[in-house]
Amino acid sequence: MVTLNCKNSKKEGVKEALMTFLQKSNGVQNDTLVDFGRKNHQAIKTFLLGLENIFDERIIETIPHLIRGISLEDFSLSFQLCKQLLTSKDEYLERAALVSLGLLNYKDGSERELSEVLKLLAQYKKEERKEVLSVLTFSYGNLIEHTDAAFEFFLLLARKNIPEVRFQVLCSLSLHEERYHSEEWYRDLLLDFTNLSIHYRGLIEQLDLLLAPLVADEERLVFEFLELWIANASEKEICRYGFLEELFPHTLYRIKERSPKVLEKIIVKWFVQEKMPFQFAAGSLAKCYCSTSLGLEQTELQRLSVKELVFLIRKIIGHVFLCDALCSLLFSILESRSQDIRVIEELEQAFAYVVYNYPHVLKVFLAEKQNHSEKEVSQAVRNIIEGNQSYFDHISSLPFPKELEGDPLRVEKLLKENHRLFVQAFDNGKNHLKYGRSSFPSTPLQSDTLPRGEYLDPIGQEMLRFGYRVESKGDIQ
Repeated sequence: MVTLNCKNSKKEGVKEALMTFLQKSNGVQNDTLVDFGRKNHQAIKTFLLGLENIFDERIIETIPHLIRGISLEDFSLSFQLCKQLLTSKDEYLERAALVSLGLLNYKDGSERELSEVLKLLAQYKKEERKEVLSVLTFSYGNLIEHTDAAFEFFLLLARKNIPEVRFQVLCSLSLHEERYHSEEWYRDLLLDFTNLSIHYRGLIEQLDLLLAPLVADEERLVFEFLELWIANASEKEICRYGFLEELFPHTLYRIKERSPKVLEKIIVKWFVQEKMPFQFAAGSLAKCYCSTSLGLEQTELQRLSVKELVFLIRKIIGHVFLCDALCSLLFSILESRSQDIRVIEELEQAFAYVVYNYPHVLKVFLAEKQNHSEKEVSQAVRNIIEGNQSYFDHISSLPFPKELEGDPLRVEKLLKENHRLFVQAFDNGKNHLKYGRSSFPSTPLQSDTLPRGEYLDPIGQEMLRFGYRVESKGDIQ
């Protein structure tokens, strides 16, 4: 750690010591600055009151920590310094003073001094500059720990739809999470962020870090937040700018590690929602977190009607194309509803789609499940295997096309071009879903990477999945 020493007690000595410290240190070391302020408060007073022009922005960043150090020795002096800096014509010094008021050592300050601080901050109630409102939010966010009188204006600031202010609100919520997370005002402020646009990635990252620790004690609040956020997000935003696991990775990882059954439950609930953003969110969770050890929550599956289960199966086909996730999700439905003939018929068609794209599933996954499942489930699996056996034998004998061998960059380029053609075709007319080219080409191919149909007929395959996506429950017979 870089030390901070003042060679003389004059203004120039403080300036020289700070400049040397900032040049040698990789970043601002707050504890070192606070200790320096505590030991040299008279010299720093002379230094701060003599500031006229901003000669280094890094020096301005040290002021709040220096004044906090002074408050450890002389609270009254630190408060007077803040008042003096607030009268400065320099807006940087003014903001530094406002930040300082939120960092003072109020544990040793009297109620009278705390009241004076609130009166000083109250002068900014009609402030409109967003930079000043941001540091005001920071100060009030710190002060709510010391006095309930700070709550009213903090909550008033928190309602402002200004990104800089909202970021400080999130920081304050993180700071007081352990103490206030079960209180109503904390919950209300957190849920206010459910209308946050996906464009504000910095705020969403801060939200993710705030939500992750709440999973342990406020799991229901976390899920309520995620559902409201998805409900407020547009389908265009969800599809174009990112999926749930990219926006809230820490929160979802904590959920998976702590309670995978809960993750399985919300995948079911979101897949059977008619709103497309929920289906996209469920599909992204399934692709990211589902493996052969994670399926769908059985109790939740038992509550669904046959029509809802058929709808769920089609949504899985429409949004999930990774082999492990597909097999795990579909088989968990088979285990839960092995006696429902309509559901079994739909699952047989779904597994035919899986076997078409991943032929090895027939001899590996399904064969293993047949040997280690209960009688009814084993019989259903046997029927699926027998129904696809001749097709599997045929496609297994076909040679691997030479045009798909070689440079993976060329294949990636081909896939991107095919995706562009699909988008163009869909934009030109939605009747492609009804009259477009077949999703099942006449020369199938075995692939262990992407579904086989993605290579031979990428436009048709994506059309097929899109067709599954746009169905509603009312269309299911």
